[in-house]
Amino acid sequence: MQSRYKRLEQSPLWWHNKASDLHASAGVLAVSLDDKNRDAIRDQIGFPHGFDLRVACSSVCYMLWGLSFELLFKSLLVVNKIKVPPPNTHNLCDLAEKGIFQLSKEEKEVLNILSLYIVWQGKYPIPLKEKDFNGAKALGSLTLKKYNEALSWANLNNIWNRASSQFFHRYNKLNA
Repeated sequence: MQSRYKRLEQSPLWWHNKASDLHASAGVLAVSLDDKNRDAIRDQIGFPHGFDLRVACSSVCYMLWGLSFELLFKSLLVVNKIKVPPPNTHNLCDLAEKGIFQLSKEEKEVLNILSLYIVWQGKYPIPLKEKDFNGAKALGSLTLKKYNEALSWANLNNIWNRASSQFFHRYNKLNA
């Protein structure tokens, strides 16, 4: 009899469910960063006036987005029986490619940014190596001059929903 660990490791729906949990968590945090919500939420959790949730939590929100994509792409690897267990990497573009999920050039740039949030920008003040701390260049080939909605909920959710639909198309086909 197979262990529970091995069963879950090979369960595409288990991987997708964890991706969905992270997706929902990113959504809750994104809502708390919105101008119309953040002061009330700040007050509710007991932080002082002047504490800016957007400044404090944006990087964590992007880290959660990145982690949700990581698990979503790993669920594609599992459901397509490409790599079980999935590889131990945070490189979202590699995972998407291995999971046979097509990305535009712009989407790859966005996922490269989210990969950095998973690795260090969402949880550490500096990367492990100074060479990885190089300002705007650390964000791939994108130059950040003004906000362009690339990391907006709508844009990220569109990519996420496409990948999730691809997962369920394959999952339902296998379980028909």
